[in-house]
Amino acid sequence: MQPMAKQRDERAPDLEQGALTHNPFRALAGAGEGSAPRVPEPTPEPAAQSPADLAGKLVLSRAARGKRGKTVTRLVGVGGGDAGREELLHSLRKALGVGGQLETDAIVLQGDCAPRVAAWLEAHGARNIVGGD
Repeated sequence: MQPMAKQRDERAPDLEQGALTHNPFRALAGAGEGSAPRVPEPTPEPAAQSPADLAGKLVLSRAARGKRGKTVTRLVGVGGGDAGREELLHSLRKALGVGGQLETDAIVLQGDCAPRVAAWLEAHGARNIVGGD
C-alpha cells in the first residue's frame, strides 16, 4: 500500500490587499441612523361598495340540500343584474371563506353562515336584511 499523498489547499488567496473594490453599501456606512429615504405610508382605502344593488329587501335563509341534508345559506333579493350578483358572490366567497354558486333567483353559499353574511352585508351598505339570525 502506498501512503496517501498530501492534498493541496485550493482555497482562495487572502483578499486583504483590497481585491474587492466595489461595495454597494459604502454610501450607507456614514449615513447614520434615520437617513434612509422616507416611504409614504399607504392610505387606507374605503370599503369597496358592491356593484350589486343592496338597497332593497334582502332575505337570508338556511336550507338543507341533497340526501344528506348539507346546510346552505340562501340570499334572495339582490338586484344589479347577473354581473353585479356574480361580483357580490365572488366578494362574499372570498370574505367569508366559503364556497358558493349563483342560482337564477338567489346566491347560495355552503354552510350555515347566515349571521356572518348579514354582518358583511350591513358593513357594505345593506340596510333591510330579513333573517340571518
